[in-house]
Amino acid sequence: MKIFSWKAKKKTVFELNQKKLPILAGHELIELLGLGNKIKSIERITSVGSEYFNELYLPAIELFIESVQLAPASTAHHHSGPGGLATHTIDVIERALRQRKSFELPLNADSEIIFQQDHFWTYSIFIGALLHDIGKMITSTLIVLDNGKIWNPHQSSLLNSGANSYQIRFDYNPYKYHTQLANSFFH
Repeated sequence: MKIFSWKAKKKTVFELNQKKLPILAGHELIELLGLGNKIKSIERITSVGSEYFNELYLPAIELFIESVQLAPASTAHHHSGPGGLATHTIDVIERALRQRKSFELPLNADSEIIFQQDHFWTYSIFIGALLHDIGKMITSTLIVLDNGKIWNPHQSSLLNSGANSYQIRFDYNPYKYHTQLANSFFH
């Protein structure tokens, strides 16, 4: 059984030991990073209602956040702190969905088709925003488990790795290399 000291003491993300970051489930990371209000905002923007949001959107968000854990979005630029990639991604989703609402998609289609496909286009933009930086987990971010092994996101969930904690290291690759490899996560 894993014991998460951050829960008992309600630590903030910045109080965690960076060399022994806890492996957490998606919903625990959402709580730790304080993303609940942003996710509620995303739910309102989608206009699908709680039942469909909890079935279609929330599991994807939780799985993504569980996959990136507390990885930063960058080493020295925006969202470079613990959990930065998750926080940045939620911000991008919210902005992309707000922007999507200003377009009637598909462009130049009849109003009936626009109405029929409204949620399809919203969900498509959501998925694009959710996965826009996922390639960073295999191109520039290394998750080193407490047993010294490097976690491979293609092999298993971090929750099923057998490890209790990890640390983050960086592998420097060409700029935007992660965007070229994002499609490899579709298997």
